[in-house]
Amino acid sequence: MKPAAPTMPVPQIVANLLAITEALARLVIEENKRLEARRPRDIEPLQNEKQKLTLAYGRELAQLRASADWPSRISAADRERLRDATRLFEAAVGENRRRLSAMRTISDGVIRAIGDAAARLARPVQGYTARAAMAAAGMRSVSPPRPVSIALNQRV
Repeated sequence: MKPAAPTMPVPQIVANLLAITEALARLVIEENKRLEARRPRDIEPLQNEKQKLTLAYGRELAQLRASADWPSRISAADRERLRDATRLFEAAVGENRRRLSAMRTISDGVIRAIGDAAARLARPVQGYTARAAMAAAGMRSVSPPRPVSIALNQRV
């Protein structure tokens, strides 16, 4: 199936793509700052705008690709500006990916440590008899552990 013809001139599509790419780069850079400050919950309000920009980018790119001769209709200056904006955006996304992965690793480690601590508390400690022999299974030389409850919220 052949894509629909563009509804606006190629230079206008390129200008829109440039503006959207720059806006996306600024947004991802802001996310990175919030992640660097260890405030991952503060990136949530940015997600709606990022989604809108991403959808707009896809629409503009489809418009551009609908023009068979679009590469020849972009000025060298616009091509360079678009290339620079794309490089900035890709670098910001790469950093964002690394920061999110690090935050996920830290969160997983914290959750694992909490789970391990709860499991240790739930396991009976095997003690020794008065003669320094291991206590038989079922015999406890120490008081039984108390049940442990843990609750996790979005801050973990």
